Amino acid sequence: MFAFKLWPRKAARVFAGAGDRVEEQSTTTAQTLTENRLATDEKPPLKPNPPAWTSGPAACRWLPPLLVALITFLIYLPTLSYEFVWDDQMQVVTNPLVLSWRMVPRALESNLWFQLAANGNYYRPFFIVWSILVHSLFGFDPRGWHFLNLLLHVGATVLVFVLLRELRAGYWTAVLAALFFGIHPVHVETAAWISAGADSLVTILVVLTFLAYLRFRSRRQVQGALWFVLSLFCFACALLTKEMAVIFPAILLVYEWLFLGERGKEGFGARLGGAIAAVVPYSLLDIVYLLQRHHVLHSSLARQTTLQTSSDQILGLLPTISTLPLVLTNYLRYLLFPFGLTGFYFVRPVYSFADARFVIPSIALIGLAGSVWYWSRRAKNPAIAFWGLWLAIGLSPALYLPAFKIGDFVRDRYMYLPSIGFVFLMTKGVELTWRMAQESQKPIVALLVASAISAFFIVGVTSQEGNWGTDLLVFYRGYTLFPENTASAKFLAATLNRENQPAKAAVLLQEAVRADPKDAYGHFTLALVETGLGQQQQAERELATAYSLAPQYYSGSSDGLTSLGIALSALHHYPEAEQRLEQAVQLEPDAALAHFYLGLTLLRVGRAPEAEQHLRTAISLNSSIENFHWALGLARQVQGDVADAEEEYKLELQLHPNSKAAATSLGNLTGNLQSQQSR
Repeated sequence: MFAFKLWPRKAARVFAGAGDRVEEQSTTTAQTLTENRLATDEKPPLKPNPPAWTSGPAACRWLPPLLVALITFLIYLPTLSYEFVWDDQMQVVTNPLVLSWRMVPRALESNLWFQLAANGNYYRPFFIVWSILVHSLFGFDPRGWHFLNLLLHVGATVLVFVLLRELRAGYWTAVLAALFFGIHPVHVETAAWISAGADSLVTILVVLTFLAYLRFRSRRQVQGALWFVLSLFCFACALLTKEMAVIFPAILLVYEWLFLGERGKEGFGARLGGAIAAVVPYSLLDIVYLLQRHHVLHSSLARQTTLQTSSDQILGLLPTISTLPLVLTNYLRYLLFPFGLTGFYFVRPVYSFADARFVIPSIALIGLAGSVWYWSRRAKNPAIAFWGLWLAIGLSPALYLPAFKIGDFVRDRYMYLPSIGFVFLMTKGVELTWRMAQESQKPIVALLVASAISAFFIVGVTSQEGNWGTDLLVFYRGYTLFPENTASAKFLAATLNRENQPAKAAVLLQEAVRADPKDAYGHFTLALVETGLGQQQQAERELATAYSLAPQYYSGSSDGLTSLGIALSALHHYPEAEQRLEQAVQLEPDAALAHFYLGLTLLRVGRAPEAEQHLRTAISLNSSIENFHWALGLARQVQGDVADAEEEYKLELQLHPNSKAAATSLGNLTGNLQSQQSR
């Protein structure tokens, strides 16, 4: 796939010493030769051919990166048929903030998951704007959401190529790094899961911020000022997309420090002063963002909030420090060997600095850092140190372990932006193989190495992306790989219960509750399962336990009130259920699920006209949720409008062909009509 050309050994030795700066030097040489020719009117000597790895093809230079984009798109093409899974239900399907452009001002003052708690962790108004755009184009059709999510990943892949070329990386270094980024299996979560689209979007914006800054540094006067304004704008959007963008000033500081020497400013004071001056505007934006985040969420730092938990589920300072090396080595393990991927890892905390699980990872990390530093010094190439630090700095926001439930410390999506540094270093290793192969006149070796890595990654993607196709697959994967992570067991049980397998769900939940007795969600889900099994007393006991563990959630949030109302209605406590659901509707008038379950509850107590009003409101807010049209059909049938009821049942089956409720109701209705006609 690469058009390699043989190049002289002398060029190889020059390239080994100068690294990726050969291309820049070649350009300078060409300019000097042109000036000499104009001055002396003598014919200049022929310009030597640049190294094949550095120069790339003479024509169609955009063809290889476009081919990389196409390969990336094709291997993730199956994701277009995937459903909304896991957090997609809360973040997209039932989130009132994505319904209309009129929600943009509210997004600036809201937690992304405001239905759970007003003071959450996710202040991401720009990502909400992106979600509104997707909804305006595709509604709640998951195919459209997955399509644009995949385009984000492809776009980020192309920008990796553009950024590396802007930083004077060799042509094939940039192409191969972009390919490795696009097809690395650790990005399956981000590319295949809609809720993880914030990671690809923030990566695009951070890279655009850096690109615009680099253009600003190379331009003068008005044009340079425009690039600088564009850089600040992209950075502001990145901050409002996901919290991890706050690390960009640190990345820029490292870049300025390492590369100022390349521009002739070798003095310590000059380098430090220049680096700090470059970072100041971006740091000020960081401060403004953190102040706004604190204003909206009442906290600048991430914290545990949802249905949560007791203080013994939050890692202390010393255990955090002693666990960090193990968490970091886990991240590196999945970058190097990206198999066994899931959304539900479990890393048992380390509570002693004498523990081998602290000592061995610490030694390994120190050795790795020293190796990258030595490699950079030996090659006289600051880019190696820069991208190594990019990897470390990019991972730093994910290392605030007190924000996570104990053991649940690792996420594939947190490696998305940092992995640009990893794929660059990996590609430099392939480039080193290429140079060694040139010395031995066997360049095919480098091609084989690159092909083997690519095949390894493609197998990793194609064999694991299907695990994100449905809720059942997502949660079953996590439960089988890491049963210690009780979250996967609880979510799997809830999914099994929805699929009419309450007995299996009960077994999983009982195990999860024993392992984590202070988790409100586990007790609540067990209450729903036991209700389905006819165990009303046990169900009421579990519901009371859930409420006692998270009273603020079940009494003060739209989602909590809706959940409590659903459980009370299932237990036939209709007056209490109606009260809770009405409170949910008052708290959030655009909550479709609250209107739907309030309508169902009113229908069960014989108040069909009132039920119909709430059901129609639910449909107007989100007509794509299963059973909405079925419930409206039921309300119309109770009121004697058989034709409307039949139409709603058919519409439900058109939207959700597997709806058993609609199929049963339509069958009964049709049977009754035929029976009446036969009489």
